[in-house]
Amino acid sequence: MFCGSAPVENCIEPDFTVRGSHEWDRELRPDERRETLFTPARFRYQNQPVKDPTVVRDDPEWPLASYWPVYVSNFMVNNWIEESDDYSLKYWYTQVSDFFAYKGFQTRMIYFHLLDTEYLRVQKKNSLIEALVYFGSEEEAERAIATCHRCQYFGHWLNVFPGRTPEHFCNERAVRLVKKSGQVAESFLENCLNPFGKVELIIRHAEGNILVQFETKEDMLKALPSQNTWKPILLNGPVRIQRFLESDVKMGIKWASESQEGFLDQRPRSKVLQYFEDGIHPIVENTWTRFDVPKISKGIKNEKRSRKMRQSLLSKRKRIKRHYEKVMKTEEYQKMSEEEKRALTEELSNKYGFNPFAPKKPRGHPNCLTPRQKQASVLKSVNWLLRQNGKPTLTKADQRKERDKALRIVRAQNKQQKI
Repeated sequence: MFCGSAPVENCIEPDFTVRGSHEWDRELRPDERRETLFTPARFRYQNQPVKDPTVVRDDPEWPLASYWPVYVSNFMVNNWIEESDDYSLKYWYTQVSDFFAYKGFQTRMIYFHLLDTEYLRVQKKNSLIEALVYFGSEEEAERAIATCHRCQYFGHWLNVFPGRTPEHFCNERAVRLVKKSGQVAESFLENCLNPFGKVELIIRHAEGNILVQFETKEDMLKALPSQNTWKPILLNGPVRIQRFLESDVKMGIKWASESQEGFLDQRPRSKVLQYFEDGIHPIVENTWTRFDVPKISKGIKNEKRSRKMRQSLLSKRKRIKRHYEKVMKTEEYQKMSEEEKRALTEELSNKYGFNPFAPKKPRGHPNCLTPRQKQASVLKSVNWLLRQNGKPTLTKADQRKERDKALRIVRAQNKQQKI
């Protein structure tokens, strides 16, 4: 409260060392945190915006030159929306801006890259998105990177990097993991590797192409032999961490700004924006903080449910088929005429939806690898990597033994921590 005014309970006392402090003379609600006051937004952004000189040099007319983007990936959304549904896209805007507001950052514009249809299929299954999030100053963008990178959001580790300048992997302790149909979320893979070697960064570049950087080279050599589904490939030359930068998606941003009204004038929702205007730390929904392990998306849950139903139907079909295989061997069936057999086949096909007397068909493509062959191929790549670094190679039994040993150690450590 101001000097000389009547005492007001729980009133915001202005800090006269901060410009705009006289705007804070209002009562705080019980859910507002007094200790997290900061400069009101109207005073933080009243100076002339500073344009990025690198952007101005390359494209003087670029409308976002005065905003500073960060690249965000592995962000889980509550509901998946279709690309053409611009109205529903606002729910994504709200969710992302609320997260940064919770951390104390006001977003200025958010661009979701939805033009990569193949990659979008993987994102949809895991409900994980990537975006360019713009802030009002370079300092705020840098603080957002320092604060939010590797934060957990619904249990998934966020990747937050500069949105204009490329960052590269350290090739000595980074590796590319390849799998033909690898749609598993990155955080689940990280949790599988972490007991054996500490993961520093994990990011997906394509459906079956995940890049992992470990804290040390030893961590990498310990973690990779623990799994038998992803084939490791060493990195050659500089490999960019961000899947895309602003320069890669300029056409998409231009298209969005032309097709969506007010696209370049995005702001947090009015209630959150008012907190920033008053210089109070925004109070937003934070259920995402309760997740210590990655949340499973609806797409994964539906797939598991469908797989379970499919397996149940297949097992039922196998039981029926085995029963009628025995029937075919009986004398009664052997004595039946061809017409009677056809009539019986037609009756059973109508009853069960398939012909139980039909011979078995070969499964899969003749050139398709079996699960054992795939595991052997992965082990071969792991052994090559170990030989390159002067480490002893592993057999399949050694791989299982080392994995079980490491897991026992991790479980024992977890029990001690709980005690």
